Amino acid sequence: MNVPTLTTCDDSFGLRKLARQDVPILSELKAETWQKTHSGTIANEDDQNRWFDSMQTDVNQPDKLFLTFVQREGDRDVAGFFKLANIDYISRSADVGWDLVPEYRGMGLGKVLVQGGASFCFNFLNLRRLTAEILITNGASQKCAQASGFVVEGLKREAVYVRKPYNRDNVTPASGSHYVHSQVWGLLREEWKNPHHRNQPR
Repeated sequence: MNVPTLTTCDDSFGLRKLARQDVPILSELKAETWQKTHSGTIANEDDQNRWFDSMQTDVNQPDKLFLTFVQREGDRDVAGFFKLANIDYISRSADVGWDLVPEYRGMGLGKVLVQGGASFCFNFLNLRRLTAEILITNGASQKCAQASGFVVEGLKREAVYVRKPYNRDNVTPASGSHYVHSQVWGLLREEWKNPHHRNQPR
């Protein structure tokens, strides 16, 4: 089943609303990255379906939204996801996050994904502020945020507990688990529309 794209990111990729067939891919991605992020994985197929159904309770003004980053032509492979949470339609703000599936990393698509997501937020949802929280160890996401106009606004010290991968027995956690600082990045609508306004005194 092909779900129409909501917005075009570039000549090859677009964003569409998360579809049920995307959830296993999202779950697999979260299982791979949960040790480095702020949220856990979706445990099994039943949980996946319940989670997806919970996302459909308010389709007109949802408080969270997942967009799927897909190829616009051909097989329309899923390349990543853009997440909106805590959507505030009064203050016109949202928290955002993103990730690419492993085979699409290192190709410069992170910037395309983030800029496409920001465009959707500002043009489609008419938001005026986006906030992203990125671990200081996640250099790739920091580069994507900076290239898309986000600026660092603060630091949350030792905000996230990072678990190291398990040892070879898959039972014993490896040594070295620790707390990591998290950077708060912000992007305002006028900065996105007029890049020369970024970092200007107000």
